[in-house]
Amino acid sequence: MRRPSEVVVRVEPCALRLPEAAEFLGLRPAFVRALTARGHLRAVHVGRAVVYRTADLRAFVDRLAAEQAAGAGEAE
Repeated sequence: MRRPSEVVVRVEPCALRLPEAAEFLGLRPAFVRALTARGHLRAVHVGRAVVYRTADLRAFVDRLAAEQAAGAGEAE
């Protein structure tokens, strides 16, 4: 049990590998790979590893939400 004076700090990683990035987005890894190949998501190569910055993953979702909101406004 935690004492009342304890502070819990959660640190989010700055980059995730494909399986974790897919889980972060709630998508399948194959679809994340396809989005990357089409240029919709940016991957960073660190040596032989391919990682996705969490900031880029959030920006991708924000961009989709903005596009959908703009599209919904046009439909009215």
